[in-house]
Amino acid sequence: TLFYVTISAAADVPRPQITVQSATGLPVLGRPVGTCWQPEGADEPDCLEEQPVFLTDDVFHVGEAVDVRTLWPTPPDRVDMTLYISIDYAAVVDSITDVPAADGLTFRWAPEANPGSYVLRVQAFWPQGEQSADYFVHVGPEPRTPPTIMIWALGGGFQPGIEGDSCWQGSCRELPIRSDMPPGTPVVTPFQLAANWPDGPAEVTMTVYDAADRERPLHRAAFAPPPSSSVLWAPPQNLPPGEYVLVTTFRWPEGEVTRGFPVRVIGSQLPR
Repeated sequence: TLFYVTISAAADVPRPQITVQSATGLPVLGRPVGTCWQPEGADEPDCLEEQPVFLTDDVFHVGEAVDVRTLWPTPPDRVDMTLYISIDYAAVVDSITDVPAADGLTFRWAPEANPGSYVLRVQAFWPQGEQSADYFVHVGPEPRTPPTIMIWALGGGFQPGIEGDSCWQGSCRELPIRSDMPPGTPVVTPFQLAANWPDGPAEVTMTVYDAADRERPLHRAAFAPPPSSSVLWAPPQNLPPGEYVLVTTFRWPEGEVTRGFPVRVIGSQLPR
């Protein structure tokens, strides 16, 4: 299995971010682990350490030949990768230091691992400092699990939502979206969502709530999106900046999947 990793950043982010390409071509943002970055003109580096917490529904499939593009203008001096046995980081399965660049700012690694789910840690080093991020990935053939719906976040990649009800290939389960949601992902409208599934959904429902009131929806819509790997939806009225919860259901011939997204709306812009 090949991991292709790209170092990327949006224009308003003062330091790089790291994305890993899913099997269906989505650049997925990782959970920050540590950063130590000294912008030009700063007297000392700004350092931060975090310990990611993954849920079982955070996993996404990585393919045999994932292709990504790098957005950060200068390549890192070195990229290291480590594959851990599970989300509790019990043991290291495989690791590599100084991954060779495959194409420009793209870095590729084929770890020695059996098919299954693992935590991938990526560490990248520049003269200005270093960035690290973790990803919960499934290595090997496509697992027979429901697709993961993700939302485009400011910073240059998709982030998974919070798992809800699903009914996939004859297997159904009820799972109310939990109320203790993490801080909202910064986004702009129209919302852009995608799933790690080869075909786009046949039908989509979107519901927006105020984060402080999950009882009464502000907007609700159901529609058949045009065939595409991603879905764009703008509420009938522009949402003012603030904290919201977006709940969406994607339906395919194989079944349907529901996800919740705590979001922090920054503003609006034209679709990418």
